[in-house]
Amino acid sequence: MQVLEASYGQLENDFSELSQSAQADARRAQEQIDELTAQNTQFKQISETASDILAELEKDYRSVREQAEATERTNTKLSEKLTARQSELQINRQSLNETQQLVGNLQDEIRTLVDTENRQRSELESAQGSIQSLQSIARQKTEAANSLRNRLSEARDEMQKFKLSTSWKLMAPARGLARAIRGGKTATRETTQTQAPVTTAFWKMAVGKDARTGRKFPSAAPLELVAEGGHPISDKENAIAVVIHAYYSDILEEILQALQTSTPEIRLFVTSPRHQATEVSTALSNSSFAFQQFVAENRGRDIAPFVDLLPHLKAQDVDIFLKIHTKGSHHLENGSSWRKHLFEALLENDRMQKALATFRGDRSIGILAPDEHILKLDDYVGSNKTILADLVKRLNLEQTVMKESKFVAGTMFYGRLSVFQILIDAGISANDFDPERGQIDGTLAHAIERVMGILVTNSGMRLAAIGAPSWTPDPLRNGEYQFV
Repeated sequence: MQVLEASYGQLENDFSELSQSAQADARRAQEQIDELTAQNTQFKQISETASDILAELEKDYRSVREQAEATERTNTKLSEKLTARQSELQINRQSLNETQQLVGNLQDEIRTLVDTENRQRSELESAQGSIQSLQSIARQKTEAANSLRNRLSEARDEMQKFKLSTSWKLMAPARGLARAIRGGKTATRETTQTQAPVTTAFWKMAVGKDARTGRKFPSAAPLELVAEGGHPISDKENAIAVVIHAYYSDILEEILQALQTSTPEIRLFVTSPRHQATEVSTALSNSSFAFQQFVAENRGRDIAPFVDLLPHLKAQDVDIFLKIHTKGSHHLENGSSWRKHLFEALLENDRMQKALATFRGDRSIGILAPDEHILKLDDYVGSNKTILADLVKRLNLEQTVMKESKFVAGTMFYGRLSVFQILIDAGISANDFDPERGQIDGTLAHAIERVMGILVTNSGMRLAAIGAPSWTPDPLRNGEYQFV
């Protein structure tokens, strides 16, 4: 019995251990089942997400495929249009080639017409220059004839008075005796003696020189400083000299008004004929500029006063200057437009400050001229060829440079004073200039206007345009300048 109880107790212990082991195994199995259930749930979620993504991809694929098909259809249409356009372009290219050929033919015809027109214009200008010279000579001869007529009338009056005098009557027997002795020789000698003074007097008035002695024109009155004033210059090195010839006082006021906007300080050197001195003085006194006013004889237009002023400018240590004048050019229909165009090119848009900076930055520039006013000398020499050649010879310059030289029409420009030293050294003054007779060409003033480009080259410098000072300007050729 005890053995059975002991066995039963042992069995209970074994059953209890087995029961505990089974429960532990059941718990582990349940945990694995729970884990597998969770994994199965996660797999289902992943599967559902993958299905959604796959469905979305299939939708995108269909959309992309539809777009690709639409693009292909569009490309096909564009290709068809391109082919059609290329055909049209080929046709247009052929038409363009034909048009270009026609244009080329027209250009050749236009060039031929332009050459013909230029040749005719040149012949016309030459004829006009000859006519003007002949007109000038005719005026001079008329003046000389009138003077001779007056002198002859005076001589006749004197002769008549002498014939009525007692001396003439008392000498009548002696004259009769002399005629009896000399016969017909007296008339010839008297004719010869009266002709010589007439010829000399005629040429003195016609060409401005004594035919026997070669004496130049009558001496001009020297340049006279008549007034100075205005506010003194605070910085001469940064100031600019403005040289003005004021024949028309109303236009002087126009210049002074335009100078009011100038950035650099200004020193005015103003010349005028004596009859304009009072009005010029009033205009200068009413301005705020430092000025010196000079009176010059009315000859040589703006050039003679400028030449006479050069030594004074040098004594005043002038380096850079603006030369400008009250240009009238009343013989031209567009003379006023010419002047305004030059004023705008020289004075507007702070051109003075730019010009001063250009001269300081480039020592190779001798003259800075308005654009579209630089002319080829050989094409615009006018009636000045002979007097220009004489001037070049007097200045000891090379005659050959005249062919390719250029000049500034209107003689308004910015300049460097050293360029004009040669005129001072040559002793040229107002005495060398023709007396004023309304000439429009063929005078020393017109010759000096045209020689200025040669002076620049002779100084080892160059003539530049205000608009593009770093470039060498192409001068206007025959027929291209609108103001002559």
